[in-house]
Amino acid sequence: PPLVTIREEEAAVFNGTVTVPLDLTGEIVHVLRAAQAGYRGERARLWATTLEQQLVVIRGYFDLLEAERLRDVTRQTLASERQQLASAESRFENGRLTKNELLVVQVAVRNAEQQLLQRELAIDQARWALNQAIGLAVDAPTEVVDVATPPEVPAVDAALRQAYTTNPALAALFEEQQRLEDTATALVRSRFPRVSGGGTVDYTTSGIVQPQRFGSGFVGFTWDLGTDGRREAEIAEARATAERNRIEVERALRELEALVRTTQRAAEERLAALAAAEVAVGQADENLRIRRQQFDAGRATSDDVLIAEAILASERATLASALYQAHTRRAELQRLMGLPLDALTAER
Repeated sequence: PPLVTIREEEAAVFNGTVTVPLDLTGEIVHVLRAAQAGYRGERARLWATTLEQQLVVIRGYFDLLEAERLRDVTRQTLASERQQLASAESRFENGRLTKNELLVVQVAVRNAEQQLLQRELAIDQARWALNQAIGLAVDAPTEVVDVATPPEVPAVDAALRQAYTTNPALAALFEEQQRLEDTATALVRSRFPRVSGGGTVDYTTSGIVQPQRFGSGFVGFTWDLGTDGRREAEIAEARATAERNRIEVERALRELEALVRTTQRAAEERLAALAAAEVAVGQADENLRIRRQQFDAGRATSDDVLIAEAILASERATLASALYQAHTRRAELQRLMGLPLDALTAER
């Protein structure tokens, strides 16, 4: 007789279902764009933080150089005033100088000695700040290499064009605006039905059921009618947030332009001050020499000599600090333009 199998002793059944959304309304595309804009915004904020930290290091570096050069200026001034004090004491002993004029010189010497202590403290403070910025022990004996060449300052129009293109803070605001607008658009598109399609596959190892493998396809949709009103509230909130951010972008653009113009002009001003001080130091030194000769001849007072020394000290201080301040302003401009500050160190 024929053998009839009612049920196999061992059999397995496999089935699978695949569902793919069909973005007919564009909702998913805008959700993806919003997410991508958020990622780009975070990357821009990270770059802004990196540039800010690099600027802190560069500012600390030049602050230390400036403090050391100003100490040298104070030492020169103190030596000059001590020389004047010796001359004044000699004239006072010979009865050729009044007590008041001698006291004025003595006070000037003591003030210079006190200023030298202030310069030493400023050097320590600048070194501590630099060590903290670069991750060294706060009191580490850090030494910095001097910089002799002035920086190259770009024209203001070129700096503005670069800043509008690559400034990370501005880029983060632009990306945030893109994210908010795409988020609002995606919420609006969610008012429509969400269509999806897919298929199913079933397979059995049993030979009783024929065919052993068969599949099917389907298309369907889900529709959130938003009867609770929450979606409309989210749309209104997203639009309001996008509008606020748009105002913030406009404000940031104006602030960035003002900062770029101010910083670029400040760098040029420091370079001009450096050039003027290079000439003025020689002139002030010659003026002091003449005043001392007049003092020795009795045709100038101690005040005249001290005024000449103060003028020379002021010009020396400008010469000592203007170069480093120009480099600092140039680094600040580089940060505003969103460019790596490493390029500035390579130029030097």
